[in-house]
Amino acid sequence: MTNVPWDSERRRLRPQFIRRASAYMDGTKIWEKGGFARDEVALRTLVRVADESIDIEEVLHFVRAKIGQTEPGRKWRYRDFGESLIRELTDGLAAVRKEIEERLARPAGDGEIAVHVSRWFVAAALEHYRYRREVERARAEQGVGRDVAKERGEKRERPGGRDAKKRVFGDGTAVKRRGEDEVREKRNHGDTEALRSGEEEKTNRKELAGADAGVDAEAVAGAGSGGRAGTDAVAGAGADEEAK
Repeated sequence: MTNVPWDSERRRLRPQFIRRASAYMDGTKIWEKGGFARDEVALRTLVRVADESIDIEEVLHFVRAKIGQTEPGRKWRYRDFGESLIRELTDGLAAVRKEIEERLARPAGDGEIAVHVSRWFVAAALEHYRYRREVERARAEQGVGRDVAKERGEKRERPGGRDAKKRVFGDGTAVKRRGEDEVREKRNHGDTEALRSGEEEKTNRKELAGADAGVDAEAVAGAGSGGRAGTDAVAGAGADEEAK
């Protein structure tokens, strides 16, 4: 018995056990609310019991005990899960046990083969249970999200829908708005430049006006000085005539 290559047999039969356990678990639906939706511990304990057992009767005894401890319609008694598991471990896997017995030239009804088969099956069943539980949980969360959006009156976008295409490719309205924004920006920029040019022109005009005013004032002042000088000269000439 010690020379039986159990690891190689387990690897060889693993795809078969995955398919069989997955199909079985899909029929039980124990990941639903009444089953083991939030209680993986019981199934992990089943796997541990199978790993530690030396006879399949220990595994079956554990399942029967759990059925007796469970309320009707829940967990081990949800959709007759416990009883159906016992039938699967005994009758359902009989053909697999027989194939191994013939392959390894072991006697019919070999207890060691039976317990190994039960281990491989419940381990694959636990893996598939975890997968289906997470899938159903994600689906339920999406359903809650749709209900909340519906209550709020929000529109849920379909993947690849019109709104998604608008974001990817843009639409006429968006292009038009972008064009209007660019024109408005250019206009504002042009207004700023015009104001700046107007202010500079006003400043230049003031400076020119001030310069012209200064020139005129100097000219008037010079003309006044020349007039006074002419008057003085005339007055001086008159005085000389009287003296003569």
